[in-house]
Amino acid sequence: MQPTFSGKLFYYFRSLPSIHGIWRSAYQHRMKYHEDCTEKIFDFCSNVLKIDNPKAVINIDRSHRIGEYKHDAIRPIVAKFKDSDSKYKIKTSLKSVNLKDTDFNVSEQYPQEVKERRKTLIPIMLQARREGKKAVLVRDKLYINHVQYTPANGSPPNSTA
Repeated sequence: MQPTFSGKLFYYFRSLPSIHGIWRSAYQHRMKYHEDCTEKIFDFCSNVLKIDNPKAVINIDRSHRIGEYKHDAIRPIVAKFKDSDSKYKIKTSLKSVNLKDTDFNVSEQYPQEVKERRKTLIPIMLQARREGKKAVLVRDKLYINHVQYTPANGSPPNSTA
């Protein structure tokens, strides 16, 4: 029987060399002590990301749920990959899947200081996009029209490209 996928899934990539992921999904079985989290990740890769034979191309070192078990709560699954090729295979597959139509989401995991910098840059990025500019957030750097935004000057730079 195929598992049903419902709920939220977040996948975060940590920068190399350590590659971790956090997966959150509401299809977690209500098993308090033991479950095969790696198999759940392979199911997601196969059924949602449409990766053929994910066990052959995705190398997971280990995976487990984090947090204390609560009957009504969904605990994320943490996965560590053996190589960066597995990370890039998933990232590439995400480009062909629209997760907005599903109950899942995938994004990168960053250290706390990077997350805090990104949090301050996201409103600026969204404002630049509303103004019709090309705005891209790369790790903790914001590029507006191919020019790096520096918060010291308080306003987005004009594009030279």
